[in-house]
Amino acid sequence: MLDSGLPAGAFDCVVVVGGLHHIHPNVKQAVTELHRVLKPGGYLCFMEPHSGSLPDLVRRVWYRCDRFFSDNEASIDIERLQRDFQSHFALKRAQHLGNVAFLLVLNSLIFRIPPRVKKLFAPALMKLEPLINKLQTKLTSCFVVAQWQRK
Repeated sequence: MLDSGLPAGAFDCVVVVGGLHHIHPNVKQAVTELHRVLKPGGYLCFMEPHSGSLPDLVRRVWYRCDRFFSDNEASIDIERLQRDFQSHFALKRAQHLGNVAFLLVLNSLIFRIPPRVKKLFAPALMKLEPLINKLQTKLTSCFVVAQWQRK
């Protein structure tokens, strides 16, 4: 069992941005600990790459080809995680987002895009991103943003 050393019920909200997918196979233990440190009614908010999308398929291929990534990195199966923790958390909101600007501007380090090149296309892609996000589905999105409330 993971124990952060933090007191139980200490926080109104915990936010994790792109951290859970780095701790496989210990995601369940981490979420259990996050539940423990949240006050009843507190919120767990997270943004993570999710499984079951076309970008996830591309990511898995990329991770095999590029040794920059750790073996413990894997996308989050959000539906399974929700089922596993349905007695602990109520799903308040989940939204699938992220497309070309997320990949080529915000994750330019992963693709080794030099900053001088990124400057050429970043403004246009950042303007395009919100428009594409309106059409986004689970299949086409790069990540999920979720808000869970502790029961």
